[in-house]
Amino acid sequence: MIRLTTKDKINLVQSSKEDNPWDYLTANHAKTKGKIKTYIKTRTQYRLKNENFSCSYCLLSLSDQRNDAFDIDHILPISIKKFKNKTFSFKNLCISCSRCNRSIKSNDFSFYIGNSKKDSNKPSNYLIIHPFYDNIKSHLKVRQINDNSINYPIVIYKIIENSSKGHKTYDFFKLEELVKDTLRTNLGKKR
Repeated sequence: MIRLTTKDKINLVQSSKEDNPWDYLTANHAKTKGKIKTYIKTRTQYRLKNENFSCSYCLLSLSDQRNDAFDIDHILPISIKKFKNKTFSFKNLCISCSRCNRSIKSNDFSFYIGNSKKDSNKPSNYLIIHPFYDNIKSHLKVRQINDNSINYPIVIYKIIENSSKGHKTYDFFKLEELVKDTLRTNLGKKR
């Protein structure tokens, strides 16, 4: 767990009021930023070791096989003014593949139906599966089929018990496209 001093907490509050909180923190409070980056890295390594290092949204492995860098994503985008206070909120940070983070979600927060700042801590205010507030496996499962006869793993998703969050996550992150892409790749067809 991260140990922030009172001074670190004041620095974070002050930084989160700036136009670019990370740049401000770098320029004015590098030690505090270092603690946060170390914590995120440690949490990422823990997940790698204990949870089959995967994207929090599409659930696919973030291995070299996908040739996809991973991102530390702000679930509620901090580029949107009303979410700027979530810049350093660890419950607003997750591991994501660049496809889900940059190509699909980006600054879209249509999956969020809360109104107040406190609403962001309630799982019921997220239409998609929230990586920390929801038990992902209660909503959606992924299976990657690997064997020597195929070039790339075939991906299959299962929505658990007709979960509305499972359906919304599947639709929002265009997971059907991933399934089709893996089939096309293995059949040698192009889009």
